[in-house]
Amino acid sequence: MPVDSSSTTKPSVVPHIPKLSFQELSRCGYCEKSQSELPEAKLKRCTGCAVTYYCSKECQKASWPRHKILCANSHKETTGVEIGPEQLGGYPALASLENAVLDWCEAHALAFTNIASTTAHIHGGVDYNLRTSKAIVIRIRLRPLNAPGERTPANAFSFIDVSIEPMASFGNYVQGWGEMRKDCERVMENIHRDVPDRTYAGVLPAAFIAPEAGFAAFRGLAVYRRRKDDSKPIKPQERALMEDIRETCMRTVDAGLVMRVSSKPGRLDPDIGPLVLRKKKWEWKKMVKWDWDMIGMGRPGTTKTGLHPVQFWVHYFDL
Repeated sequence: MPVDSSSTTKPSVVPHIPKLSFQELSRCGYCEKSQSELPEAKLKRCTGCAVTYYCSKECQKASWPRHKILCANSHKETTGVEIGPEQLGGYPALASLENAVLDWCEAHALAFTNIASTTAHIHGGVDYNLRTSKAIVIRIRLRPLNAPGERTPANAFSFIDVSIEPMASFGNYVQGWGEMRKDCERVMENIHRDVPDRTYAGVLPAAFIAPEAGFAAFRGLAVYRRRKDDSKPIKPQERALMEDIRETCMRTVDAGLVMRVSSKPGRLDPDIGPLVLRKKKWEWKKMVKWDWDMIGMGRPGTTKTGLHPVQFWVHYFDL
């Protein structure tokens, strides 16, 4: 892929980022039936943790001996091991921590789509990873309770590393993996009917692991093929571009800032901004004076391609 360092614009359309309907993937925490399998019942959240769903009071009662470990601060009386707010980043229960991780992922949906796609391309290609029993593994650290500034859904966690690993490497986190893959395949089939973009490949399972809390949350991430022949291995220059995109996305997320599809005429690099609380709701606010140097990616010598982010985002969408 020829790279023209003078190019900053391109008459291209940014790929459609599908809205993944993960609400429909929710299952009863006991019988594991999905909403589509319960035409006469509605899944309702547990009022204790507001995370786990149940289809009936009977299932909720039957699940309680297992669920109470996650639902509230009863971990010590059930296991003999005390896990306090310090280990859980201030969250009152493991289930609350899981909900925060998924909210963090949802807030950074565009960034995680790019992170998942570039990681898959770097490690054998998107279609190869969709065919195998592997997943995106995102190891995270919890934001310290005494960290300066307000905690928002966008800044609650930061990256340790990102990789693609086989199922066997998950150890104790592997419970429920089979159902997660089936759910991802079902969502992929649904989106393929609605999204005409041929570069959309599907949904890769992803594990968000917080080692300090001994915790993992699972969901799926949309991934995209290259617009050109995606059956060929990526070239070294394309790999450098993928790594620059991934690093830029990770640094933006670590800064607690959220990416949105560009609104700038003739520009493909995303808009950036924080989440702000307005009328008890978190809303995204675009930073008018954004500079990629604010996350250390705008200076010469800071990227593997040698390009400024404004330039390498153009080439990324041209792959």
